[in-house]
Amino acid sequence: MDELYNLGLGELYQRACRALLRVPDVRLTVALSSDDPKRALMNLIVGSTALASTGMPFVARDITTAVVDRPSTEHVVSDAVSFGTRVWQSIRMIAQRSVAQSHTHNAEATLNRVLDELEHHALRREAARRAEQALPTMQFEIVKSKLAMPHKSLAPAESCSCLLSCIEHGREQARVAQGKHILVVLGNTGAGKSAFVNLLHGCTFELNSEDRMAVREDSPVKELVKIGHTNKSETYTPIVENACDSVGEGYAFADCPGFLDNRGFEINIANAVNVKQTLVAASSVLVVVIINYSSLMADRGKGVKDLFHILSSLFGTLENVKKHANSVLLAISQAPITHPETGGKMTLDRYKQKLLDPSGLDELATEFLNALKDANILIYHLLDRGDASWLRRDGIITRIKGLTPITEPGDLFQSVISDGDKESLRNLVSGLSTELGKAIDAGEFGRVSDMASDLLELKKVGHEFLNAVIDDVFSDIMQYRMTTVRTILDERSELNLQECTGQEDAQLFNKTRGELRNLSFLLAAFAGIKELREQLRELLVEATCQMETLVKRAAEDRGRKAVEESLREVLRRVGENVVREVLELPKAADAMKVKHQDEYTGMRDFQVAEINTLLDPTASNEVMELQERHEDQLQELAYRVKEADGLWQRHISHVAAKLDQRDENILAEASGDFWEKVGWSSAQLCSETKPVNWVGKKLSASDCEVMATVLRKLKGPPCLRVLFLSSNPIGDAGLTALSDATRLGALASLEKLHINNIKIGDAGLAELSNVLADGSLEQLMFLDVNGNQIGDVGVKALASAITQGALANLETLYLHSNTIGDTGTAAFASSLVSSGALAKLERLWLNGNRVGNAGMKALCEMFAQGGLTSLKKLQLEDNPGMHQQVLEALQTRTARA
Repeated sequence: MDELYNLGLGELYQRACRALLRVPDVRLTVALSSDDPKRALMNLIVGSTALASTGMPFVARDITTAVVDRPSTEHVVSDAVSFGTRVWQSIRMIAQRSVAQSHTHNAEATLNRVLDELEHHALRREAARRAEQALPTMQFEIVKSKLAMPHKSLAPAESCSCLLSCIEHGREQARVAQGKHILVVLGNTGAGKSAFVNLLHGCTFELNSEDRMAVREDSPVKELVKIGHTNKSETYTPIVENACDSVGEGYAFADCPGFLDNRGFEINIANAVNVKQTLVAASSVLVVVIINYSSLMADRGKGVKDLFHILSSLFGTLENVKKHANSVLLAISQAPITHPETGGKMTLDRYKQKLLDPSGLDELATEFLNALKDANILIYHLLDRGDASWLRRDGIITRIKGLTPITEPGDLFQSVISDGDKESLRNLVSGLSTELGKAIDAGEFGRVSDMASDLLELKKVGHEFLNAVIDDVFSDIMQYRMTTVRTILDERSELNLQECTGQEDAQLFNKTRGELRNLSFLLAAFAGIKELREQLRELLVEATCQMETLVKRAAEDRGRKAVEESLREVLRRVGENVVREVLELPKAADAMKVKHQDEYTGMRDFQVAEINTLLDPTASNEVMELQERHEDQLQELAYRVKEADGLWQRHISHVAAKLDQRDENILAEASGDFWEKVGWSSAQLCSETKPVNWVGKKLSASDCEVMATVLRKLKGPPCLRVLFLSSNPIGDAGLTALSDATRLGALASLEKLHINNIKIGDAGLAELSNVLADGSLEQLMFLDVNGNQIGDVGVKALASAITQGALANLETLYLHSNTIGDTGTAAFASSLVSSGALAKLERLWLNGNRVGNAGMKALCEMFAQGGLTSLKKLQLEDNPGMHQQVLEALQTRTARA
């Protein structure tokens, strides 16, 4: 049971299938559907009888078919789309929160949950697939065919299946060696390995009718391992048999398939892997290498070279061979006992000379020969012939027992794979990777998952070079599919200082998102393969964060440009007037907010309409893609709005600080002269309730700048209710400064304002009217602007403010002694018709202007229509028009009232 804990769900399922071939497989479905499928499968394995390990490992003798609970292809495709979309949405959320510098824990947890769910789903499907492949009819016809025709070429998928099936069979066989002291017998096909094992087992031999060595019928013990008499090996895994009766308690023979013969790379590699699996499973290992006479004598040094290749590959390095030389026994087989020509006796020493002759060997092979122990070379004959130097069974067993066991085989032995087989493996991996790439391009993510699993299963070969090749394949697949994304992102990064329209950016980012979305589907396909899943996840999150950063930057650029354009317009209007800039920037910011809100509303309406136009509203994938694009559009707007709002706030804060600095400079430089001129102090202004009478103080426009600054800094003294500024050469500039300060609350409590004879014209009254229209001076009851140069333009501005509800509390308005004509009067009269306009006005002075008959008529019509309902006194003298009819109209209306 302990051994099973470390196995994955897929391998547990395979083992359970093998254990349950004799019972109804519905139990497998129940186990997989349980809350703890791994535990349920382990219980099935432990509680059932596995098939015997002889012969083909998965052959069920009493069944011909088995049903496997496997998801249909349609469900696999549907799940891949659904899960891929969920993976992509989670990654997008991580990227957006990362770019926003907010916590990504929740988004990462969501992605983990999706991937874990996907992993469980994938493992169940993979386990079912592996179990299906493990059934007798699925794979072993391929293996048998390959053994019968070694040079037959297989398709990549068949080749992979053949190799993995053989390795899985070898793993089953290796369990027999678990915990035993293994005497592993190595050598080329035909070297006599099986005969050597039978000799040690106690079999006696004879020459049969075909002049070949065979176990005698009257042998005291039966043949333990079947002896083949061809140069073609029929096995691909070591045959492990008990050796306790011959070698000792706890010992077992491992008769390995032939090395260095070519039975097709699949069988060759399975052979090498299975030998290693058997050795690694043992508690200790002793190595016997059989070198037959023919190999020793055929080509100069061939036998030694073969021996060198086998041992150096098996042990990994020459240093390991040297270190464990006393664990290796070299046995020469099938050698003649007499010289073929002279008839003289052949001794062990003569064969040693041939075996250890370094002639024709390179330096490395020579060094290997020197590492071998002379005492660990023996020669034997199956018929117990030869002189005293030829060992019999007992002598061989004694020599074996004198070897030093290798007690940690798992850390030592390697798979012996030839260069040719390595090249075949590379070609196999290349073929599988090509098919995998086609499946990815076709969006067949169920196949992608299967093929990726098959590729990774090849790592069971357990060779570093193959692991590296497979890792490179997956790295290339992921990197190749990231190339398009990186190219697009790098190009956009280089364009960050150049002009790029919003439409161009949208097209570019939509293309990038499409690539990343496809990679998310690939990640979903790889969810059950952790080593790929984590690697691709990291690449995908990094690339998506990079894209989201560029999306944000591009949106911020557009938001910044919009603010800068609006800012330039504000500065064009206000010029160097810092106070006006303080006033106008918030208005511009608010206007942009309204624009953004309208854009958002319009975008949402369009998106709803776009979804409603889908031909098939039940096409969930199409709807999700459209909703995703809509979310991206809204996110881009959000980035733009946030950047614009932040930029406006920074500009507003900056100009406020600039105004503070300007105020400090003005007060430091000119406030003393100002207070001396008016004969007041800031303390009096804040405490005294009497009217502020600064009539005829010779106040100039620059003095008004100081006055406006003082009133702003005092935040509109509540005691300041009446202000006399009459007969000062203030001019339009001075009144503009005072108007700007009033917008900032400088005269919040003012009830009476006397600004007659201060040399203002239309521009000055227009500035004051703008203040009135904004709702400032709402408590004003008395306004005197007589004796200035106000004309039609100024009065039109005042009329506009009145139309907007200004001066609701005004009781007295003095406009006399200016230059107001018919146009201005008509506009003024028209504004008074509005409901509630100047409803409290009792006194209106328009005398001493340029109002003609047209202006007088307009006033008459105004009264006729109910304007100025509270008016009691009206002065119209000294105007060119006939004013008497206006007075009569007022009297008539008053009389009716």
